Amino acid sequence: MSDLYEFANAPGAAQLFGNAGRDYMKKYNVSPDVFAKIAWKNHKHSKNNP
Repeated sequence: MSDLYEFANAPGAAQLFGNAGRDYMKKYNVSPDVFAKIAWKNHKHSKNNP
């Protein structure tokens, strides 16, 4: 990962998964709106859990 993106002063796991999302968006030509819809739907379902 370090050869593709510079490491920031942030937690490593957040950078790892964030960069995986960036790679996915680039590889499959997906807009950030798709990730926003996924987050919205996950939140909608999670707030209904006891």
